Amino acid sequence: MGEASSTTTAYDDMLLKSFFAEVSEVERDNEVTRILSCFKLNPFEYLNLPFEASPEDIKKQYRKLSLLVHPDKCKHPQAKEAFGALAKAQQLLLEEQERDYVLTQVNAAKEELRAKRKKQLKKDTASKIKSLVDEGKYDQQYEQSEEFQQELKLKVREILTDQEWRRRKMQMRISEEEGRLKKDEEEQKEMWKRKREHEEQWEGTREKRVCSTFFPNLTSFCKPLKLRSLNCYFLEYMLGLLCQLEIFSCTSLCGITLIVIVIAGHYQVSSWRDFMKTGKKGKKGEIRPPKLKTEDPNKSYVQRPVKRG
Repeated sequence: MGEASSTTTAYDDMLLKSFFAEVSEVERDNEVTRILSCFKLNPFEYLNLPFEASPEDIKKQYRKLSLLVHPDKCKHPQAKEAFGALAKAQQLLLEEQERDYVLTQVNAAKEELRAKRKKQLKKDTASKIKSLVDEGKYDQQYEQSEEFQQELKLKVREILTDQEWRRRKMQMRISEEEGRLKKDEEEQKEMWKRKREHEEQWEGTREKRVCSTFFPNLTSFCKPLKLRSLNCYFLEYMLGLLCQLEIFSCTSLCGITLIVIVIAGHYQVSSWRDFMKTGKKGKKGEIRPPKLKTEDPNKSYVQRPVKRG
């Protein structure tokens, strides 16, 4: 009998330990599920803490929950994600700037709920009288109630969501503006680069353009003016020399050339040898050569005596 009783007691203890292990495992799984379903923008929800929690409360709650959902002790497949979410929530709440931001949104939510309740109390005479009699205690009790806390939780979610949407929208606009400015800057650089290359190419071919385009046509341009080829070649040589020395620009050289051609066409500069070959008299305005003896019956080439008075 004694041996049978001890065997039964040991079996019951084993069942009890197994039951508590199963309960603990279910609790761990439920906690992982709760953490993963929390509102992502509210770190207080991850740690399951009220908004009035102090930094010491935050650290204690984190140690408690982190042991519960630790990947080495919890068999849930997403235990690692839940553990990381708890660590991030603690980090945000321990940073003063992040915690102040969340608490600012909480205070804004409280003000909206208080204004809403104030409008409701105007219609409810009994509640209005009770709030006046209790001198503020009635409102304080209501804010500590489960109903108010649930409304506050939902309102904080709404405000945080709206603020996050505005922040992302502003960030998107800033990114688009930066991209547009960068694109405009690249286009401006490319335009100036092409312009500089064109100017360098234009400047590099200036001598070639003047000598190969303008001067070869100089002889044909001089023909209507009845200028000799020798004179045109001389003009080409002089203007080419000026071009190489870069004393004048292309426009100035063209102007100088036209002026020289007009002057040469007006005076029709020729040589004595041409006159001897043709035997023709020059036109008015031309430089006349000395007369020959055969064509000077008046002996004008003989020096006459000077009359002395």
